[in-house]
Amino acid sequence: MGALRLTVLLEPLPGARSALDDLIHRLIARSRGDGPGTLVYCYYAHPKSDRMFVHEHYADAEAFLAHLTNVADLATKLGGCARVVRVEAAGSFSEQIRTMLSGNFDEAALAAGACLFYDEFVEA
Repeated sequence: MGALRLTVLLEPLPGARSALDDLIHRLIARSRGDGPGTLVYCYYAHPKSDRMFVHEHYADAEAFLAHLTNVADLATKLGGCARVVRVEAAGSFSEQIRTMLSGNFDEAALAAGACLFYDEFVEA
């Protein structure tokens, strides 16, 4: 299995932008301690909207799962300050990881493309 990349589009809940910014900064700081398998973990905020992207890049599935373990206590707080709008994932994701990522959405959102997997992408 090769590298895994995720882009997560988040939208803060009403009145929770500051809490989301703080949480993401804490996630970034914690992610730097994941080890060499976490290659990129950063976020981009849109200056004219509340939406933000979190970009993640892992060496492999083992590194991604290590990251999830490392940030589990912080990740549980995400639902209290943001809505996950969309997840785009490139790489060979196991069925376990696909199910976990898809679990953020109801059937209608999944049918509308809220969680997309691109298995065929390889680093160019």
